[in-house]
Amino acid sequence: MRVLIAISAWPGHFMPMVPLGWALRSAGHDVRVLCSPQEADTVLRTGLHPDPRLLGSPMVWSTRLMNLFSAYHGTWRYPARPLHPDTGEPLDLDTFDMGSWWPAAVDTYGRRWRQDAETAEAYGREWRPDLVVHDPLSAEGPLAAHAAGTLSVVHLWGPTGTEEPLCTTGGFGEGDPSRNSRARDSFGPDSPFGSAEIASVLDRQLTHVLDPCPGEFGLNSVGARLPIRFVPYNGPGTVPEKLPERGGRPRVCVVWGRTTTRGFGPVANKVEQAVTAATELGAEVLLLAAESDVGTAELPGQVHRLSEVPLHLVLPTCDAVIHAAGGGSILTSMVCGVPQLMLTIAENAEKWSAGRLERAGCGLSVRNYEADVPAIKAKLGRLLSEPAFAESARGLAAAAHAMPAPAAVAGQLESLVSTR
Repeated sequence: MRVLIAISAWPGHFMPMVPLGWALRSAGHDVRVLCSPQEADTVLRTGLHPDPRLLGSPMVWSTRLMNLFSAYHGTWRYPARPLHPDTGEPLDLDTFDMGSWWPAAVDTYGRRWRQDAETAEAYGREWRPDLVVHDPLSAEGPLAAHAAGTLSVVHLWGPTGTEEPLCTTGGFGEGDPSRNSRARDSFGPDSPFGSAEIASVLDRQLTHVLDPCPGEFGLNSVGARLPIRFVPYNGPGTVPEKLPERGGRPRVCVVWGRTTTRGFGPVANKVEQAVTAATELGAEVLLLAAESDVGTAELPGQVHRLSEVPLHLVLPTCDAVIHAAGGGSILTSMVCGVPQLMLTIAENAEKWSAGRLERAGCGLSVRNYEADVPAIKAKLGRLLSEPAFAESARGLAAAAHAMPAPAAVAGQLESLVSTR
């Protein structure tokens, strides 16, 4: 088969699809990844083959834009100002000329998106893939599949279904104008970047959903559910030569993705608070974070900084993990059977992603803008002291490991294509 993987411009959306790409390639299929030049190196480092024909719309720009809307609608809860979508500098709403900036932004990114839509459709007609796999925010995937007259399958990146909303990132509350928007609504008739025709194609193509979450999560998705075991791919990195020996202390992993601070600014960087809370509880800390997020302050002796080490290589030695509730961190922690403390940066993450882990008894959450040391310390203390969290996390990990492996799912996809 010819298999096209189409991705949006955010590594975290692509990484859950990598093991399926490997499985399809190992089964002898021709696999290409349609992406922008900005994503080409990320794809190359997985061993898959990028085809960087798209212009792409940077997801960090989209995050800042949604945060800007949150500020205008009164749902931005952080004490610092949101970042300018273009420059990344703190934005002064009193002097910012939204009236002139917004039409220019719509024109610029609208032209980019329309060109990418045309590129995807042309790619589908010319290369004629037999199967297209895409993430929920990649409209290019369904458009390419529609042009080729072939099957497209959406691959979820975490515990959020196709019909569950992607709320304005910094907003919490009824005033949030996009709190009921699904991923594909970004390309619908009510969006300046979409149309009724594109929305119709996306709806018609949404027939199968690759779901990496155990069935008990009950994701609200359209189409036939195809369960797939989540196999962690957290980027390239070497196995740590030697992790610190376990002593009598509990061990906590603090992991912080690079994009959180880029999208929100330093106000959302909770590395210092998380490390302080863990050490005040007497825990040893394994810290996985970029140098820019760690800062220059001297770390306590029981904090061990690990550079460029994939998360799944260290989590099995930990008693708890603290992260920003990204899909990759949640699913990696899930399959490793580790209780999770999630510092949620979006209402959808609180309600759907973190909420599902909490209902399963595997974790707790704190809203990012409320995540000071006492709040983190109180929730982390429960994770470390109440055995029920670890027991539930191990049970959920067992359910996740019982799901079909990517190699088995590759065979299912072959059958689906052959019977069309």
